[in-house]
Amino acid sequence: MKVTLFGEAQGVMASCASELWGAVQNGVIRDASVLAREQGICAGMSEKSAKALLPSIELCSVSAEPEPVMKRVWKVINNFTPWLEFVENNGFYAELPKYLGTSEEVRKILSAVDSEISFAGRVRVGMAENKQLARALVEWSRYGSIPGAGFFTVNRQQLIVSPSILHEFKGDSSTSWIRSLPIAAMWMIAKRYQQELMNLGITTLGQLQDVPEENLRLRFGNEYWFWKNYFDTGTQVLHLNQKRPLLYRKAEVEPEAETIDISLFLGLAEALVQRLSEDLMSQGLGVKQIKLCWETDEQKDCLTRHFNRLLYTKYAIWSHLVPHLTDVSGTAIEDMELYGEEYALLQGTQAAFRVYERQILPVQYNEAEKLDELMSRVNKKYPYKLKRGLISGFRELRLEAMGEL
Repeated sequence: MKVTLFGEAQGVMASCASELWGAVQNGVIRDASVLAREQGICAGMSEKSAKALLPSIELCSVSAEPEPVMKRVWKVINNFTPWLEFVENNGFYAELPKYLGTSEEVRKILSAVDSEISFAGRVRVGMAENKQLARALVEWSRYGSIPGAGFFTVNRQQLIVSPSILHEFKGDSSTSWIRSLPIAAMWMIAKRYQQELMNLGITTLGQLQDVPEENLRLRFGNEYWFWKNYFDTGTQVLHLNQKRPLLYRKAEVEPEAETIDISLFLGLAEALVQRLSEDLMSQGLGVKQIKLCWETDEQKDCLTRHFNRLLYTKYAIWSHLVPHLTDVSGTAIEDMELYGEEYALLQGTQAAFRVYERQILPVQYNEAEKLDELMSRVNKKYPYKLKRGLISGFRELRLEAMGEL
């Protein structure tokens, strides 16, 4: 399955000489070294409180630009996946295709990060189905243990795996665990609203979702809807900070080799499509644009085809190319290159099947349930406006009128 990581680095937002240091912004601790955190210093603490708790702490200003150590961490992550989004100066989101989306592969990533980050810092990573849930794991971990989640360490780096990923092999992929998320860990809610909700006895996301909407709207305005449904909005797209490289395949013709006859043009192009398709499927990717360039002894040209949806199989891609490769002139092929452009991760789908008369058939959508749902929604707003049944058509009404005459 495809997974998303949210990583937050600690001890990377300032350069201080001491091993016990805190990074200050507007009189508040934004970051601190690992050793200082072990002494009780934490983000959000006031500068005066930090000094009172740990008099030997060195306070530095938060760096305006990302520190070199954080740039190295981003580079390590980008070596594993191009789907990377920077978060401020100390964090990141990263999407991993299915062949990298295992705990063992994530451990390899954290091991590589560990070799780049100094002993004063560390990275805590949440691993979940989408970016909202991944960040929720890291935010939640500040306030205590997460029921059902897995907590692992890779040297000094920390990994938190969502309960649904841990239980996936059992067929339990529910994300209902997020209902226990503390209100204090919901970073999208302003601090004053968090405190107000907790004063009302609402301490978890589940309790917030159970409060009648009208009560929340009167107290907090329309903002409540965003809080309640933040984790139900599906997977959000990452805002990539790195330019995605082209998927590229080339058929090289050695100068000393015999020339390739033009009659092999289609076969050579099809072989490149086959190789590109294998790469796409192994990485869980699809492309929306293909560019084929070739050079013969008489012609140099390119063909670009754009697709309305992501394609990844050889036959789907080849069927869009082959009708336009009929007017190639020349007697010998000198060069040929194939590019995959505008590619993205494929979304996972799951189909349901039933066995009927020894055949495996897809489960058809229940139209009756669909109609019931539509009627309930309309009749809730406009009572008794929709009724189920048959009405007479023009022919029936005409016959009925003639009968009355």
